[in-house]
Amino acid sequence: MFETELDVAKKLPAYVSLADRAVDDETARRLGVFLVKVTEGLPLSNAASGSGLPVKFVKGLLKESAQFNQLYERAVSIFVEKTLHALKTDNKAWQRFAWILERRFPEEFGNGALLRISDEDQLLLRKLGMTPQSAWRALMSALERKMVEQDGQNG
Repeated sequence: MFETELDVAKKLPAYVSLADRAVDDETARRLGVFLVKVTEGLPLSNAASGSGLPVKFVKGLLKESAQFNQLYERAVSIFVEKTLHALKTDNKAWQRFAWILERRFPEEFGNGALLRISDEDQLLLRKLGMTPQSAWRALMSALERKMVEQDGQNG
């Protein structure tokens, strides 16, 4: 059975008191708002800004506080559960929920390989004036030429 909004509210505190990191009362309240926004599907940066928290602060807190990291992961999980439930129950517009999951979580719900380009490689591509797509095409073209060359030597 799918969780109701009340069930969700019980699992995520409206006021986040952390045992492993001291925060003032207003920050604790804003962290609670942040978690609710994450359960609604907002990306981290939008949820932080919408809660009145600096993005850098939230990212730092996720690294420093195992407790807050667990709460954040639970909030993301609740969003995924809600979206999967909507996908399964909305026979007319299920594709929009699938699209959201594919875009937000490509590793888990995408239908193809996802390549990550390191910062160093992105810098190199910029220096060469290439986009990731043009670099990929150039690489595939070089591999194809290499295969043709090897076939010529073997045949």
